[in-house]
Amino acid sequence: MIRWEEQDNGDWHGLSGDLVVARVAKAAGGGKTRWTWQMQGIERPPGWRISGHRATALAARRAADESWSRWLKTAALKPDIEQLAERSS
Repeated sequence: MIRWEEQDNGDWHGLSGDLVVARVAKAAGGGKTRWTWQMQGIERPPGWRISGHRATALAARRAADESWSRWLKTAALKPDIEQLAERSS
């Protein structure tokens, strides 16, 4: 789970421990307020989204939370998959 901290400018930083892993900010331009979310410092697995737009800051934070959770689960399984592949050779 990401711990969210609102910044002075209204943006949000998502932290895992002391490391910023996600950012949510108002999208530039346009009359309708939109929020962008982006994951920081992680490799994007093929077919995954690690950034996007949402209508509210809360929806953008939720999207980043879901992406982070999915990434953590996949990263935790990687050593197990590698061991299974080595054993099957």
